[in-house]
Amino acid sequence: MGRHWISLVVGALVWGQVQDDFTDGDFTNNPPWSGTDAYWIVTPDQRLRSNGPAATATLYLSTPNALIHNTEWRFWVRLAFNPSTQNYVRVYLVADRSDLTDPALQGYYLKLGGISGTLDSLELWLQQGSTHTRLAGGRAGRFGSTDNVLRLRVLRDAAGNWQAYSDSTGFWEPEFTLTDATLTTTAYFGVYFQHTSTNRQNFYLDEVYVGPPIVDTTSPQLIQAQVRTPILIRLQFSEALSPATATDAGRYELLPGPVPIASISQPSPSRIELTLAQPLVPSQVYTLRWNGLEDLSGNASTDQTTIVLPETPQPRDLVISEILPKPTPVVGLPPHEYVELHNPSSRWLTLAGCRLCDATQCATLPDRLLPPGGYALFVPGSAIADYPDALPLSPWPTLNDSGDSLTLWNADDKLLDQVVYTSRWYRDPSKASGGWSLERIDLTNLCATDSNWAASNDPRGGTPAQINSVAGLWSDRTPPALQEVTFPLPDQIRLRFSEPVDTAAMQDPSRYTLSNGPTVQSAQVGLPEEIALSLSAPLQPSQPYTLHIHAQDCQGNAALLEYAFGLPEAPQPYDLVFNEIMADPDPPVALPPFEYVELYNRSSRYIELRDLSLEVNGRLYSLPTYLLRPGQYAVLTSAEGAVAFQVQGVPAIGLSSFPSLLNSGATLRLRTASGSLIEEVTYSSTWYRDPAKDEGGWSLERLYADWLCGTADNWQASLAAAGGTPGQPNSLTPNAPRPATQISQIAYEPPYLILRFNERLDSAALADPGRYRFQPGLPLLAAEVSQQGQLVQLLPMQNPQESELYQVCLEGVPSCAGEAEPTLCASLRIPSPAEPGSLVINEILPEPQTGGSRYVELYNRSTRWIDLRTLLLARGSPPTRHQAITSTPYLLGPGQYLCLTADSADVQARYLPPPEARFYQVSSLPAYDYQQDTVWLLRKADSLPIDYVPYEESYHFPDLRSRKGVALERLSPERSSLDPQNWYSAASGVRYGTPGYPNSQQERPTESTPIRLEPQTFSPDGDGYDDLLWIYVWAEEAETRSDIAVYSLRGHLVRSLAEGVLLGVGENRFRWEGTDTGGQRLPAGLYLVAIRLTRPRTGEVRLYRLPCAIAEKLR
Repeated sequence: MGRHWISLVVGALVWGQVQDDFTDGDFTNNPPWSGTDAYWIVTPDQRLRSNGPAATATLYLSTPNALIHNTEWRFWVRLAFNPSTQNYVRVYLVADRSDLTDPALQGYYLKLGGISGTLDSLELWLQQGSTHTRLAGGRAGRFGSTDNVLRLRVLRDAAGNWQAYSDSTGFWEPEFTLTDATLTTTAYFGVYFQHTSTNRQNFYLDEVYVGPPIVDTTSPQLIQAQVRTPILIRLQFSEALSPATATDAGRYELLPGPVPIASISQPSPSRIELTLAQPLVPSQVYTLRWNGLEDLSGNASTDQTTIVLPETPQPRDLVISEILPKPTPVVGLPPHEYVELHNPSSRWLTLAGCRLCDATQCATLPDRLLPPGGYALFVPGSAIADYPDALPLSPWPTLNDSGDSLTLWNADDKLLDQVVYTSRWYRDPSKASGGWSLERIDLTNLCATDSNWAASNDPRGGTPAQINSVAGLWSDRTPPALQEVTFPLPDQIRLRFSEPVDTAAMQDPSRYTLSNGPTVQSAQVGLPEEIALSLSAPLQPSQPYTLHIHAQDCQGNAALLEYAFGLPEAPQPYDLVFNEIMADPDPPVALPPFEYVELYNRSSRYIELRDLSLEVNGRLYSLPTYLLRPGQYAVLTSAEGAVAFQVQGVPAIGLSSFPSLLNSGATLRLRTASGSLIEEVTYSSTWYRDPAKDEGGWSLERLYADWLCGTADNWQASLAAAGGTPGQPNSLTPNAPRPATQISQIAYEPPYLILRFNERLDSAALADPGRYRFQPGLPLLAAEVSQQGQLVQLLPMQNPQESELYQVCLEGVPSCAGEAEPTLCASLRIPSPAEPGSLVINEILPEPQTGGSRYVELYNRSTRWIDLRTLLLARGSPPTRHQAITSTPYLLGPGQYLCLTADSADVQARYLPPPEARFYQVSSLPAYDYQQDTVWLLRKADSLPIDYVPYEESYHFPDLRSRKGVALERLSPERSSLDPQNWYSAASGVRYGTPGYPNSQQERPTESTPIRLEPQTFSPDGDGYDDLLWIYVWAEEAETRSDIAVYSLRGHLVRSLAEGVLLGVGENRFRWEGTDTGGQRLPAGLYLVAIRLTRPRTGEVRLYRLPCAIAEKLR
């Protein structure tokens, strides 16, 4: 890499000169270095670096050099370790051989460290074989840190006079001088590195020069001028000055004045201190001139500089003018946070001793001057490369994206400025997402807060160290508003305003009057926006007061404020109730899309919310300061949500950490600081009672504010057009008294009897088994309470009797709020387990009308009461796609019908069942195939089939124009479900379905005769009346076979119904739908049914011919 030498070399280069900056990446050539070559490399930034073994070792490199008299050695070194006796460097200025580890070596070397800690210095040693003699040493601790970076310079003349210098700050400082001419010849220059394993790569060498002395032809340059005190000026030059010229007062002039100089001292070769005969005037700009100040080489400097005596900033002198909390995504500025300070005063300010703090830490500002109207930009240390004119701060007060508190203090711990920003200050959601700074609008107004800040308008995203792009867009014309009122003691009131107030004016007690109460005796200022009032007497609980305030901010904006309040009291249980819950605001209807919980103060007390916590699913969230008056509503939401609601005029309270309200449900509690319960509710998405509203955008509203223990029956989706009524009376208006307390559900879940109530009752009373009375008697072992007193599990001493009807009464149990409740009674039928055939599938609608719902009808043909929770529906063969009927108790009694469907309202509208028809709406039914499938009824515990029906479309009446919406009805519950003859289409007269009540197609009871037809005249028109001809055949013995056929009166075969069918002992039945062999309906008229019976043992054959008639309706 290319480098620029500090000075110029005068004269031609002589033989033996060494010069290497390693920019060619090769240390083995031009010039050649040799030694432990394998342990050295040139780094990517083109410096020579050690790369020793991972062990204690000695490395060296040397290059030929014959110069020793009138020679200068100059080079750059870095020791990235704290030197010790095991880790140090020798630089051989003179060596008689190339192997720097040879014990016979003769030479001079600089030793860099190797002593310990703060004693490590730059030393010159003479080596004569194994004898090492220390000749001189420089400043202690010069190599005492963990990263030592220096430029070194050594001069030697022919007489053996040595001078050594070092540079760590940009100019040379002397280390030592001596005279030693023991050795007068040399052959090599080189470096020697002793290291342990951890430091093997931590020595660097660069910018090597060995040659004639470099003659200084550059005049001294002023590096820094500081006014240390009103009478002391310090000047730092780039190099050592000749004392004769540096301390000559005649060479200096300080204007205006001129100001006489009393004395001059030279604390170090490059530093001058001027003591003045009279003090400087603060913030007065002076010009300091000097003439002929010479360096040690005689180069003279004549120049001038501006100096000023700065002042310590006072409040309003130094302000925070711009901040960049979220620098990414980048708009146009580098991706680093920054804070800009501005001096709006007419004084020159010193930043020395000032501190910039966030909520957790402070950083001290560097000693810099800030002129009137000037800007100072501060960034993290890592950002200096991108902001070269900025000042680094450490530690950096990290700026939180969502908001933070920044304070600026002077060296006397006076507060200069405070900014408590939030992301709302951007006033532009797109800019709040990152890359844009917040700029102060009016830099002279320290009263206004959020109203005096806005996102930058500069296309780069900000104006660091420049005039703000939003400057002058707004000026404060708004008087202060009252933001918070607290009561530390009954005779004290603390006020917090929206902006800093005029502290002098607002300490006047006459600005405050209290109606219906004591007088204000004193007003004291805390923070600029806070006032503490002391009263002549204590305030009284529950007494309403009105405080009148003549308020004025520090800009002179004034207003008369009124605040109605009462002395807060400790809340009692149910003084506050949850009145509205917005758990799912998306998609919004007309309210801001934020979750919220509304509280209602139903008491006569003033209640301070700061003393309470909101608990959501067991996690506590602190509430902010807010005084809730009797009958007042408070909407709790997120900080961002509060702003959105307040824009709409809703009294919303923002929580710094607002909990997420689960859409499906959660338990909310309100607790005091000691943990006492004030109110609780466990809401559920089922409470909306409207499927369209539980999808989001609608709140849950409380129906009765005084039903303190009500649960699901006391809540419903809002009826308001906006989707809710935050901060207002609820849209639900009760048109009847609150529901009476009752047992809403009773069930038997072995071994427990379960009672559920429509409100929460006192848990301790519910847990007392002695409060329960059963008829017939059923003694209890225990009562287990859950769900905050809404459910109890009773454990009887013995199992209750199946199908027995029990009545249970609960006596003297108060509500959860301690309200007296009447005796509560309910009846329970104990279910029996379902067995095969106890319930049958009685009707099936596999193919509903377009847009309609399927259904399956069950019939209890047993004498037992059966709980449908124990059963499943399924389809296919073998059964698949199991679907539970219900998860809650539902008992089907003997002789009862029940229609199962996913849409009861749809089925009832299409089939118009009678009022006594029973329906139960399931979540879904298996998707039964229209043409052929199997309907299964299974026991949930073991998948035991209770009944199953394999059906086909051929079961239907053949003349149907369409099977859509036509149910298959069971003709007899006593006959097999597998018998195709036991199923037929429902009659047209009942709209082709009888869901939930007796079927339209049923077998009629008949007398037992060997052969008979019922009815002999039938009309197969699907009207539900005599649609089928039933043929009853009696077989007296097993293995009897039968042939059955139908003939016209002319003797033609019309239909064969059975051929060699094996009959069962007793009555067998067959049916004829009035169709021919091709399935076509026959015309009206007379027909003959021929029946042939063959006995098994004798082969005897009996023939029967019975007439029948097909009739038609008159048209």
